[in-house]
Amino acid sequence: MTGTPVRDRSGEVIRIISVAQDVTQSKLVRKLYTTLTVKGKELEMLQKVDHLRKDLIATVSHELRNPLASIKGYISTLLQPDVVWEPELQLEFLRIADREAERLNRLVRDLLTISELESGVLNG
Repeated sequence: MTGTPVRDRSGEVIRIISVAQDVTQSKLVRKLYTTLTVKGKELEMLQKVDHLRKDLIATVSHELRNPLASIKGYISTLLQPDVVWEPELQLEFLRIADREAERLNRLVRDLLTISELESGVLNG
């Protein structure tokens, strides 16, 4: 979790903007490894694959929501009508929003690549 104090013109802290990010190792990778090393019946494997698919959707949703929440938070903060922002702080917030937008772009690009690979559009 990171926090940035927001100060008024006199230097007094009037708000603290914080962003939390999940940095734990993906449960999906561990479950996939476990599933691949388990030998069992076809039905059991199909159930595990279905469970992994559901986990993947949940993980992807979570990973997409993180940068979106950060972008939304910083932009909403900059749009507050009752605060006069110092130019340096505005620039810092915009840089953070830009970095998170780029992260979101990479995630979406990776998802599209995976989708193309699965559908056979890309070779290799």
